[in-house]
Amino acid sequence: MDHLVGRDSELAFLAARLAEARAGRLQLVLLEGNQGVGKTALLRRFLTDLDEAETLVASGDELEQSVPFGVLTQLLGGIRAERLSAELSVATLSGTAAPAPVQIGAGLVSLAGELTAGHTALVLAIDDATCADVSSQQALAFALRRLRHDPVLVVLVAQTDGQGVFSDGLRRLLTEFGSRLRLAGLTVDDLQRLAVAQYATPMSGRAVQLLHEVTDGNPMHARALLEELSPDELQREAGPFPAPRSFRLMVLGRLANCPSETQRLVVAAAVLGRSCRVEDAARLAGVTDPLAALGPAVKAGLLVEHRRPFDAGVAFVHPLMRSAVYHDLGLDDRCALHARAAQLADDPATALTHRIEASPFTNDDLAAEVAQAAGQDAAQHRWAQAGDRLLTAARLTSDRRLREHWFTYAVDMMLHAGEVARAADHLATVPPLHDRARHHYLQGRLAMVRGDFVASDVSLRQAWAQLALAPDPPLARAVAEALTIRVDYGFYDIAAEWATRANQVAPLDADQPTALPFLTIMVYLSAGWRQQARAVFDEVTARDGGATESGGATDADGLVVGAFLRSCDDLPAARDAFSAAAAFHRRHDTAAPMGLTALYLQSLVEYQMGEWDEATTHASLATSLAADSGQVWMTASPHAAMIYPLAARGAPDISAHLARAARAQRDHTGQAELIRMARARVAHAAGDHGGVVTALSWFAGRPASDPIEPSDLPWRVLYAEALAHLGRTDAAETVLVPFEEAAAERSRRSAQLGAVRARAALELARGHMDIAAATFRQGAVLGRDLPMPFEIALLDLAHGSFLRRRADGQAEAVGVLRAAGDTFARLGAAPYLARCERELAACGPSETRRPPSTWAGLLTPQELSVARLAADGLSNRQIATELVLSVRTIEYHLGNVYRKLGLRSRAHLAATRHGR
Repeated sequence: MDHLVGRDSELAFLAARLAEARAGRLQLVLLEGNQGVGKTALLRRFLTDLDEAETLVASGDELEQSVPFGVLTQLLGGIRAERLSAELSVATLSGTAAPAPVQIGAGLVSLAGELTAGHTALVLAIDDATCADVSSQQALAFALRRLRHDPVLVVLVAQTDGQGVFSDGLRRLLTEFGSRLRLAGLTVDDLQRLAVAQYATPMSGRAVQLLHEVTDGNPMHARALLEELSPDELQREAGPFPAPRSFRLMVLGRLANCPSETQRLVVAAAVLGRSCRVEDAARLAGVTDPLAALGPAVKAGLLVEHRRPFDAGVAFVHPLMRSAVYHDLGLDDRCALHARAAQLADDPATALTHRIEASPFTNDDLAAEVAQAAGQDAAQHRWAQAGDRLLTAARLTSDRRLREHWFTYAVDMMLHAGEVARAADHLATVPPLHDRARHHYLQGRLAMVRGDFVASDVSLRQAWAQLALAPDPPLARAVAEALTIRVDYGFYDIAAEWATRANQVAPLDADQPTALPFLTIMVYLSAGWRQQARAVFDEVTARDGGATESGGATDADGLVVGAFLRSCDDLPAARDAFSAAAAFHRRHDTAAPMGLTALYLQSLVEYQMGEWDEATTHASLATSLAADSGQVWMTASPHAAMIYPLAARGAPDISAHLARAARAQRDHTGQAELIRMARARVAHAAGDHGGVVTALSWFAGRPASDPIEPSDLPWRVLYAEALAHLGRTDAAETVLVPFEEAAAERSRRSAQLGAVRARAALELARGHMDIAAATFRQGAVLGRDLPMPFEIALLDLAHGSFLRRRADGQAEAVGVLRAAGDTFARLGAAPYLARCERELAACGPSETRRPPSTWAGLLTPQELSVARLAADGLSNRQIATELVLSVRTIEYHLGNVYRKLGLRSRAHLAATRHGR
């Protein structure tokens, strides 16, 4: 039995973290140290001493890393089945159609809320956490992001310089707010206590000092020596102790002293994993009396019994014990046992895992079967798991070309799943690919998701050049698709050409992650290729039976539909299509690039439609999901989208938001145009015309191939308007005319509306009052029934200001300005409302409107989202589900909302919102 000695300060540290957690602050502890230093023993002692806490324990296993949600299944094994939601049931987690990690993570958030009801603390402990399967790590990281205000303590145990790595999400969490507890060796006094506790034999001061010198205080090595040496040898006063035998020899010595049937049972358990059912180990070992065989193993300190919901199980006392037994097996014995375990397995997935372990050499039939299983995972959008399987298939095949093919798409799937670090590790450890096109493609994809778009462009073009020498249509399609993504502002015609090549070179493969249909229509629209974009839209809607309301039948189709409808100014239908696409990904893989893009575009349309609370919520959610899932390269765009409504509302912390967005963009080498547009929005809200010009002058030096595209970046309107206000009328004319002509040619009312405001400012600057008046009248006609309240209110503000300055226009000015003020008040656009009120005051006495939501000025985006949903009548649990947060986090934010707004109840909150 392992005796824990010392470690009082470490136990106090963990106790303090638990106290912090009980106070409603998530605590994340990384417990790390060298092999045998006592990490597991410390964790067990801490957990044993707990009271009034719900404890869930699991352990990673390097041989089980390919089992999806394996560690999570262990964690949930101690919870009664009736307390688990459908997505967290054993049947779901171990099934062939398990949900994506994000959905499982959302289920964990809800479960944590239930387990911590009544202020009970929840302790999650994972030994050998770096060996946990990727799916479990991703789900856990997603959940922990949303449990920051819950009484939860997480202890992750990892060996210093051990095998395995943390997922990107967990690693970022540990970096951001985790605390490290590094275990060093025991002190000399602690070693003395260990000797007395284990053998009731005190050692001389000199002897224990020598023991410390040779073991460096490592408890495992010290115990090995204490078992190995005689009492006389333990009392030596001079000369070093002999080097301790390896832990492996100690474990194998204990095993050798057990009866034959016990040895077979322990060996079988080692083949089955860190823990297993007693029945399974007995069947594999051919043991007829499991109870009799188990007793000596428990007495020898090799195995421990543990009860599970539906059966009796055993686990190794320490992962190293399992490793020692497993790796002592000869290759032939190990393979034979895995082969038999595959025959005895209850489910195909477990059987396949054992068949893989039973095949140390190439096996083309098995490789094909594993690749087929990867395809099934891909069809369920389980990209990380599919990638792991394809890596295994690549190892098993004897066909070099097929090996490199599978390896390419395995890494591609990992990158799509956000597992950048794992993909990079695999690329760094494999020998150079013989197929140089694949080598350059993977380097380009990796550079892209890391945000180094310059290096990405170089590598991808090298891949394309190689493919010209040795054609490979599927790979060429993937390279051309990647080059479609990697195109800067002003070069959309080039992107459109790459999209055309990608569509022509090879058909789409359902087993590979792709965004080609959406990318194609986006770059066609951005390049002004309207007819080609229409053809893509028609093809998608025809494939979906003409129904656009659902957002499309596949992950990209809803985005295609939404993008085209938005370009037609059908904003409500576009919003619904993007919303449907986001919902599709919530059911499958919310954090994949297409899901994040759907949320981002939904937020942009909601901003245009004046649904600013919703826009802020969805942009914030997209930013959070992108960071949590490793898609950090996609954070700049939703960051920028979130700034638009916040700037228009005069949020006091807008500078901090802008700095975060700029930092997200600086970490990468693309998307600078989004940050420039966000800066221009902030300057426009502040009435800083010079700031608008400074932010947007970059665009003037590299105009896009189409004057009014992309519609996300209407820089010409803002730039021309600001130039006009600064008296630079000729420059404003140069910028504005191409925009006006293109908007008129296509009858694009939204673009024409913006152009009218800029044209009016320009004619006013030139002193052409009659032309300005006619321009404003034209804008009033264009704005009818157009669901863009903010743009219409901006035009009304400019028109009212113009009318007020005319002797015969003051009466009309009041009506126009009041209409603008009503809209600004409803939107909470405080800076613009203040300007409107100043204009009205200049017209004479009038009723002042104050935006009921000083909300936007007082609340964070997260608080604003919670307040909006609570005011709309949703319960805390419903809000938690909508925002993918814990109930306790909702309570935390709602408390802040009440305090900041000086309110006391939901009724007051609803009254305040509906008075907006």
